[in-house]
Amino acid sequence: MRVDVLEVLGPSQEVVAFRCDFGSALGRWMGGVPVRLGTSSVEFDIVDEVSEWVEIDAGSTALSGRLELGSGVRFECEVLRVGEGEDSVVEVRLGPDVLLVEILSRKSDLPVGGLVSFWVAEVRLYPYDA
Repeated sequence: MRVDVLEVLGPSQEVVAFRCDFGSALGRWMGGVPVRLGTSSVEFDIVDEVSEWVEIDAGSTALSGRLELGSGVRFECEVLRVGEGEDSVVEVRLGPDVLLVEILSRKSDLPVGGLVSFWVAEVRLYPYDA
């Protein structure tokens, strides 16, 4: 996913304010590539287990978060696939990108093909060469 890094808020923690085609939020810059302002290609990693989610009726995929440390990130994603049995990994789509999210609550109620909204405490951004 292409993001625009707008500001580095915590240089020692590599916390950045970013925006993409689907919204803006804070994220933790990971990997060995130093953070720089401007456009980068990144993979999102959602490390938290999602404990609560809600189905949303309409709209498009998005992410949002206040640009304050500790505010978390809200995702609105299309559910693509739900893991079977004990597998709590769920594939969701944010725009053209697919993310893997661990959802523990009401997994069998997830609307495959529908939209859900959930909050996570942090998203990690792993840069790569596009």
